[in-house]
Amino acid sequence: MIFVIDASGSLVDNFALSLKLVRQIVHGLNFNGGRTQVGVVNFADDAFQMFQLNTYTTKREVLTAVAYD
Repeated sequence: MIFVIDASGSLVDNFALSLKLVRQIVHGLNFNGGRTQVGVVNFADDAFQMFQLNTYTTKREVLTAVAYD
């Protein structure tokens, strides 16, 4: 599953909300046995790959990678 998130300056609050939604979805996924892969791309003027599908293999790793403080 690849998430594409709008990170443009006019939507800063929505970016944090989008990451929260991604975390909620990821929380419900089954990562056992490599059954699920997650990647995240964000964009503003250009696209930026936060991480690829095969970067993280556990739910905890993905949740940590999309943490937003």
